[in-house]
Amino acid sequence: MAIFNVTTGGSVNLPPTQVGDITIDLTFNETYVFTIADFTTLTTPVYSDPEGDSVQSVKILTLPAVGGLLLSAVAVTVGQEIALADITGGNLTYVADVAQTAGYTDSAMTFNIADDGSGSYGAITPGVVTFTAEAEVNLPPSSIGNLTINLVYGEFHVFTRANFTTETTPAYVDPEGDPALNLKILSLPATGNLKLSAVNCTVNQVVPFSSIDSGLFTYAPNVAITTVQNLTFDFAIADSGSLQYSS
Repeated sequence: MAIFNVTTGGSVNLPPTQVGDITIDLTFNETYVFTIADFTTLTTPVYSDPEGDSVQSVKILTLPAVGGLLLSAVAVTVGQEIALADITGGNLTYVADVAQTAGYTDSAMTFNIADDGSGSYGAITPGVVTFTAEAEVNLPPSSIGNLTINLVYGEFHVFTRANFTTETTPAYVDPEGDPALNLKILSLPATGNLKLSAVNCTVNQVVPFSSIDSGLFTYAPNVAITTVQNLTFDFAIADSGSLQYSS
């Protein structure tokens, strides 16, 4: 009796057939924590595997040109494989470059994915991660204070930087620690004259702190008035970072 033998081969689990690109928008100096969705469902096109297998690991093919890609705070290297558990655990991060204060776009990072069925990487077009980091936003001074200066009759006063910064209540404060750059005169004393380089100042005149440091910003009293006076003038300060005034 003749026997007909049929031999069937086992199924072959295939690697992923598609990974996609993603753009990640960052604020200035942001540290971004990757999720598995950044490499799968949020990409264009989305991750695809013939058997529908999930991700086993992500291989970093090329590194970002700007900023730092870190795994558990250690720099990632080209060709390094990042396990799924590390990504879901929040261990894979990107740190924006603080030196790039004008902002930047970087598309140098590429990756591939191994699925948990085949355990292998597909011979496919790598996914691209593009980082767009915002420019630094430099804020104006957050605190400008008041100061009382007591003068004797006829006294001429030479203003100092401290008169408008450290000696005021509250003291001058800038969010980024930028020094005071310019002072703007918002109003004038009722009598006497504010002077810059011996010339009478006007409302909204800008007085550089470099001139104040040089002793060029002064108050000259009106000696024709002999009674006690309480004289005030309002001012605003711009810092050297934002160039914006606060009063």
